Amino acid sequence: MNALLRTCRRGGPLLLAAVAFHACSDGPSAPPQPAALQVSGTIPGTAVVGSVVTPAVRVADAQGNPVAGTTVAFAVTDGGGTIENASAASNSDGIASPGAWTFGTGAGTNRLLISFGSLTPVTIAVTTTAGTAARLDPVSAVDQSAATGTAVADPPSVRAEDQFGNPVSGATVTFINTVGGGTVTGGTTTTNATGEATVGSWVLGSQGDNALVATVSGVANTTFTATGVGEAALTIEKFAGDATTCPVDRDGCVFSVRVLLPNGQPVSGEAVTWSNGSGPDINTVTNLRGIATAGNIAPNSTTGARTQAATLVSSGASAVFNYTLVPDAGYNIVIRYIGNTPNASVQAAFEQARLRWESIITGNLPSVNMVVADSVSVCGIEDLGLNEVVDDLLILAVIDSIDGPGGTLGSAGPCYIRSSSALPVVGLVRLDTADLAVLDNNGLMEDVILHEIGHTLGFPALWGPSFANLLVADSTNPYYTGLRAGRDFVVAGGTLINSVGVP
Repeated sequence: MNALLRTCRRGGPLLLAAVAFHACSDGPSAPPQPAALQVSGTIPGTAVVGSVVTPAVRVADAQGNPVAGTTVAFAVTDGGGTIENASAASNSDGIASPGAWTFGTGAGTNRLLISFGSLTPVTIAVTTTAGTAARLDPVSAVDQSAATGTAVADPPSVRAEDQFGNPVSGATVTFINTVGGGTVTGGTTTTNATGEATVGSWVLGSQGDNALVATVSGVANTTFTATGVGEAALTIEKFAGDATTCPVDRDGCVFSVRVLLPNGQPVSGEAVTWSNGSGPDINTVTNLRGIATAGNIAPNSTTGARTQAATLVSSGASAVFNYTLVPDAGYNIVIRYIGNTPNASVQAAFEQARLRWESIITGNLPSVNMVVADSVSVCGIEDLGLNEVVDDLLILAVIDSIDGPGGTLGSAGPCYIRSSSALPVVGLVRLDTADLAVLDNNGLMEDVILHEIGHTLGFPALWGPSFANLLVADSTNPYYTGLRAGRDFVVAGGTLINSVGVP
């Protein structure tokens, strides 16, 4: 340094000025200045009320370089939430964070304003939605009264809310009748935009106390109560056995009625008396499914038309069954209508088809004591039950909708078979109501029913391989190769196909 100064003195002022300029150029540079605020990291656009995120901002200079040591201000402007720190200094990477930002408890928009001096501030906006349902509040009246068998005037309605009282939409609410035996329509539904769900209807079952419970998974139930006023007007309807036929000197016919509330709810424990004006009455009580069953009262010793009435003791309402005692054939077929009793034309077709099959089948089969609980489906029919001796075939006939006009005319088949011979004891014939008029108008009713009864006899459901091999299914000229059939066909004047087959 001394040498340098000496040289500077000898060189004169010009050299000293150069040295001075050189010394100034090696001094410290000015610190970077904040020029922009930039949101750092990812903040979700939506979140649940009351949840927490950690926002951050990056402080940068004019060239985009991080600026450390800058104290940035943070302020919640909308949504009612809170911020852990109102300000924070940027680190060496230029990042400043206030810590936890807790959103407000009300659904809506939450905003956080980030600022420093005169720089353009930055705003972060998050839309918050309700959380999961935490409680159910009743919207409709919680205690009502109505006539038994009718709906309450104010259908039960609830509002689902989260822990902060925000309405929860899309929650599944189930309404369950718990007391009184009433019925519910629209029992499972979802809450709307205001968090509300309303049952379709609630029909009271019994006099006195009735209760309905609204439930949402994980939430305490809400209970609605109602008082049933007045005695329900019960109805009695024929369930099975009307227009049936019974072989004379056999065990007779079986009839069933069902007792219902106006809402269709079955009523158990109701006394039903059976009478025909001559023999001793039969007293029965409806079971849990509202069904009472009795055999025929009139003696089975003579043929002819009979009637038998079932009377509901509590109201005097009655249902009258018509049946016919017919001559005992070697092979007996009993037709029993389930539910709707068909018109006279259908009944006549069933009767002619029954007689035709009884004339063809001349052998007699051992009777079978059929006992099937009414809790078990019989041939797909609920609540029917069987407790009788069947000789030889009981056909359950159901006239109901299948698939509309022009589709399936009917279906049939055996339901129960004998263990000893594998021959049917109970079968089902189902006809489509939509096709009955066309069948009747075209004279096809008896042919179709004759065909369907054939299915209940086991054709071809119970045919084993040995039977199936007797049929040559030529598409233009099918024939049957049974030896006895061929022999009798020739005796009757027929001509065999290929010398072996009956057309």
